Amino acid sequence: MACGAICFHAPWGLTSRSTGPETACPGWPSFHSRPAASRRCGPVSFNVEAHRKTMLSQIYNHLIAPRLGLFWAKLTAGTDGARAFSVVAENMSPTIEISEIVWFRPHKHLSNITRGTVVATTHSEFGSMLVPSRVVGLPGDSVEISGGSLLINDIRVPEPYVLAERAARDYSQSSARVVVPEGTIWLMGDFRDMSKDSRFLGPFPVSQIAGVVFKAHPVGEHKSPRALL
Repeated sequence: MACGAICFHAPWGLTSRSTGPETACPGWPSFHSRPAASRRCGPVSFNVEAHRKTMLSQIYNHLIAPRLGLFWAKLTAGTDGARAFSVVAENMSPTIEISEIVWFRPHKHLSNITRGTVVATTHSEFGSMLVPSRVVGLPGDSVEISGGSLLINDIRVPEPYVLAERAARDYSQSSARVVVPEGTIWLMGDFRDMSKDSRFLGPFPVSQIAGVVFKAHPVGEHKSPRALL
């Protein structure tokens, strides 16, 4: 008897928390990817209304809400040159969560950047998106991860914003020692296991730093932002 099954897939790629930073989960598991014992032949009971609500919620949370929030943020922006963008990745969680609005002040030099500063970055790997990331190394610094600890110039640097369960993979526990070249900075995301940063892309030149992030807030909460400086 032929097996009948309804298989729905998400309309966009969802980043999987259980994979590395270069792996994307294309959707939900198909019928044939499930264990044989869990497959059923014949009619499939499916709550269409519940599925519709789930899909509408995902579309709103991932596509509509960030754009509405960004539009409102721009409408209420001041005249100090600050700019805003909506976060589309979880690389800086829990400091900055996906879909939040991030504000930065543009600049094209390294004089105001210190270790620990969060910056807005550009890169060919990110397409047209701006991505927040944290500065861990300045020009001339040696940077290394050993036993899950960040070492700058052979000195252990406390990182209270990095959660142990989000820095558990091999590449988050250990990395080779590098010296940051002049005119560049070394960046890493707070969610180490899900961050595509200098560990994979190398040092970021100043031309790829759009500005210094100074506040962030969830959509619709622009009156009570979190300071990040």
